[in-house]
Amino acid sequence: PPKEPVKRAPVSLDRFILIKGIPAGIDLLLLSIPYGMTTTYVAMYAKEMGIQKGTGIFFTLMAAGMAISRIFSGRQVDKGRITQVIALGMYLACGCFFVLSACETLMSWNPVLTPYIFFGIALFLGIGFGTMFPAFNTLFVNLAPHNQRGTATSTYLTSWDVGIGAGLLLGGYLGEITTLDRAYLFGACLTVVSAIYFRIKVGPIPSGQFLLGQPLVARRPSHNGTVPKPGIDMLEPALKKVQALSGPVICFPAPPGTSGRCTFLFIGENRQPD
Repeated sequence: PPKEPVKRAPVSLDRFILIKGIPAGIDLLLLSIPYGMTTTYVAMYAKEMGIQKGTGIFFTLMAAGMAISRIFSGRQVDKGRITQVIALGMYLACGCFFVLSACETLMSWNPVLTPYIFFGIALFLGIGFGTMFPAFNTLFVNLAPHNQRGTATSTYLTSWDVGIGAGLLLGGYLGEITTLDRAYLFGACLTVVSAIYFRIKVGPIPSGQFLLGQPLVARRPSHNGTVPKPGIDMLEPALKKVQALSGPVICFPAPPGTSGRCTFLFIGENRQPD
């Protein structure tokens, strides 16, 4: 018998880029530009300042900072404090880049203390970016429906890679026409723009949707009608099953006149159980 034609989904932009994640992608791109400058030109910057040896220690301390951040950042993200964790990492990275851009001036003021400041920046940069990485990844995944989680991860990595590439080009261009400390100052200003943009555009979700970063817990009214303190242990077996299939949820009493015992509030949308 002749085969029936198979309907295929039309090719669209949201198959390659998570549309809801574009604001977060722009924010991450701005952050990754100074990161790309640092990974490529920091050894040259150190030689400009007169730090001839030990520049490899910079990257070792940066890696150590990322390892340290894993101790607490992942646990905070699991508690639902996504935006708070990202904001903390942003503020830390922002301060580090401003101090890094000032290191050449500090070197003329105190050549003994400045190398210690320079290597201390590496440690705190690692903590800042190591704190943001898992939180940003979680934010992208939470913004996507379940059939677009791969697209969400792709958007996250694409934003990061494009930003690093832009950082290589901008850092080399600015270092050629001015100096590397001015290039890092420009990167520090980008982190400020990124933090403001995150605060205004990325952190809050439009009205009617769940605000990312709030505790992902369940609430259930007691026998006297009061709502106890939130706790994930209050989830009933059925809700636990929904959570396992659909990710973190919040459960509130169902509005009057609606079916179901409670309203499951997912990140980005409301769903009413049968």
